[in-house]
Amino acid sequence: MSDEGMTMNLRIKLSAMMFLQFMMFAVWWVPLGAYMAGTLKLSHPATANIFNTISAVLLVAYLVLFREKLGGEKADTKAPEDAPAG
Repeated sequence: MSDEGMTMNLRIKLSAMMFLQFMMFAVWWVPLGAYMAGTLKLSHPATANIFNTISAVLLVAYLVLFREKLGGEKADTKAPEDAPAG
């Protein structure tokens, strides 16, 4: 991938967006564990298995959704064709 057309302003905006995305995921992860252990009364191994499954599924889903071009270009190239006419 070439980043010749990426300006510093765009690079900073995208970096901030990715940072916030992962921070929101981390903020959501802790209450989910507390809910599973407290309210649902799941054992620690069951909670660990659920977290491991979520992580594995996220990795596999990324590879399946973007198998043509890893990096997200698929969504950018398909958007104009899928847009409704009018």
